[in-house]
Amino acid sequence: MKTRILFLCLICIFTTSCAFVFGRTTQKINITTSDIAGARCTLDIGDGLRYQVITPTVLFVERSPKDMIIKCSKTGYKNGYKTVSSTATFKKVWRDINYYTPGISTDVVTQTIYSYPNSIDIKISAE
Repeated sequence: MKTRILFLCLICIFTTSCAFVFGRTTQKINITTSDIAGARCTLDIGDGLRYQVITPTVLFVERSPKDMIIKCSKTGYKNGYKTVSSTATFKKVWRDINYYTPGISTDVVTQTIYSYPNSIDIKISAE
């Protein structure tokens, strides 16, 4: 019985990756519209995952391999658009390959391996 428990514990250790265990499935992002405060922005990641904020703001978004499409608007200003790509962080990929190769699949499934830039500025200008 003790051997089975030990075996199960070892399987859990070697199949779980560092990014999933120590990382987060969400990411903190700063959203700004240059020096223009009060713009209403919609962040769309797809699959129904949409955030609506008023700038400047800090929010936590779900990590995803998909691009984030941002649209900002404010009365008296032209709309601003930006597409932000998600990237797999090299540090997390290397750690998974180097230490817990089977665990990389866990990071991909839970999407903890992906990240967006920490700060995003969308340009809007007066009409």
